[in-house]
Amino acid sequence: MKKILIVLSTIFCMFALGACGEAAPVQSLTDETAVMLGQEAQALIEKIVVLSDQDLLTQMAYFSEDGQEPNTAFYNGLSSWKTSKNELGAYTSAEAPVVTKNAEGAYVITINAAFANRKAIVTVMTDKKVSAWEIIKFDAVYSFGEKMQKAAMNTLMGMGTVFIVLVIMIACISCFSFIPKIQAKFEKKSNETEIEIPMSEPTAVVEEEEDVTDDLELVAVITAAIAAAEETSTDGLVVRSIRRVGTSKWKRA
Repeated sequence: MKKILIVLSTIFCMFALGACGEAAPVQSLTDETAVMLGQEAQALIEKIVVLSDQDLLTQMAYFSEDGQEPNTAFYNGLSSWKTSKNELGAYTSAEAPVVTKNAEGAYVITINAAFANRKAIVTVMTDKKVSAWEIIKFDAVYSFGEKMQKAAMNTLMGMGTVFIVLVIMIACISCFSFIPKIQAKFEKKSNETEIEIPMSEPTAVVEEEEDVTDDLELVAVITAAIAAAEETSTDGLVVRSIRRVGTSKWKRA
């Protein structure tokens, strides 16, 4: 049920938008001034569209000399036709001009013209005093399919641009993780120094002499042993000190 309501709502919105897009019919003025302006505008448009490329450039150069009205309007009209000429093609026919009056009092002449490639809406507007032309422009008319195609292309270009920008931003943000590593690597190289460990010199072993003169028994025993080894008496022997000798010599003996 919900899906059906959604579909119906979508269809209703499409019809509503289509109705809003349709312009209301415009009532053309029929007074003498409006008719005269319509005829003059149609003659002006026919005169512009039959110009050759060389004549068109010549006319544009002439009307752009001082840039004052009404030259500015003619120059803009020639420029508009020069821009749209290749797209519209050769001029074939035109409908009766529709003349209206805006809030400022200027007359607006709209002409639906047919060209070889497509139709166009030509708009000519006078100034407030209705003394000179102020606007002359050509607007090509596109079909609904062409408008949808153009809108789709614009959408794709917009989404593509956004997608590319997002990819670039993600790539840039992902590169930030490498910055601390690179920085640490450079800091390590700059702070890397050779550490020399001084060789410790061998500590000399100080052989302390042990005073054992107070140890009478040990002195007597040593004196007797020396006397027996020398085969003499102990009267001529005096033990003044006793020094410990390393055992390495005894191992080599």
